[in-house]
Amino acid sequence: MAVITQDDLLGAIDNMTVLALSEFNKRFEARYGVPVNHEDMLATILGFSYLVLMGFRRLGVGLTREAEEDYWYVWRVFAQCMGLDAAGLPDDVDDAGAFYAAYARRHYVPAAQNPDGVALAAANLGMLRGLIPRPLRWLGLGVAPALYMRELLTEEECARVGIARVRG
Repeated sequence: MAVITQDDLLGAIDNMTVLALSEFNKRFEARYGVPVNHEDMLATILGFSYLVLMGFRRLGVGLTREAEEDYWYVWRVFAQCMGLDAAGLPDDVDDAGAFYAAYARRHYVPAAQNPDGVALAAANLGMLRGLIPRPLRWLGLGVAPALYMRELLTEEECARVGIARVRG
């Protein structure tokens, strides 16, 4: 009788996920074409992976280094499924941070030169405010999303996307 281990099961799930996302990627590229810039694609993926980990650190969530690396690994696999070459991906969380810092130096600009980023940040805050039940907004908790943004972003990052200080 064969025994299926947890590693066997995780490996099978990993393979099925890669195949499913690879098929999705093929259909996407057939419909919309090949992405223009893999650097921007990787930076976007880092927004959902590396920057989330940095937010956890700022909030004191307290993930272990191993948990952070495991989280990054999942996103590394996702990046490969989206068509990025494994050889060009950061190997670990520290490499991801170095890539993102270099990307930010090259591409981030002040709010006056980034009206789309300012509009996106404002729409994001509006959406988050809308998720707070109306009675809680009446009690003043509508500022909670802006407070969290101010907590999670540096002063420079807030200025770059036009997130003002919260009065009070």
